Amino acid sequence: MAKASPEVQEFLEDDLGEEGLKILAEAREQTDLAVVTGGGSGIGQGIVEACAQAGMHIVVADIELDAAERVAEAARDTGVDAFAVQTDVADRSSTDALAERVYESFGEANLLCNNAGVIIEAPIVESTDA
Repeated sequence: MAKASPEVQEFLEDDLGEEGLKILAEAREQTDLAVVTGGGSGIGQGIVEACAQAGMHIVVADIELDAAERVAEAARDTGVDAFAVQTDVADRSSTDALAERVYESFGEANLLCNNAGVIIEAPIVESTDA
């Protein structure tokens, strides 16, 4: 995989660390597939890289399709299957389409990393499904 950005490298070395990689390895024993929202950059990219290191196949979901495709290609370079899906986590139909694509392609997903962020500027009781 290409050299990670300093932010991603810090995540892999400091935040995720050996214990996090151990957890991913244990997850790998239970499932072959990780779905990572917000996987096209930043910490999401770091999660994708760690999952690839653990040998997991990956669905990289991101609102920026070009970024998701770049990260998925780098993951494939490590020998795992990976593909990008443009997903806007603030749009219910978009997340439904992601789930449908995952189930059609893999049958199930046991590891979901909801990394993508959404800002809601209202009290939770006033928020919608998105």
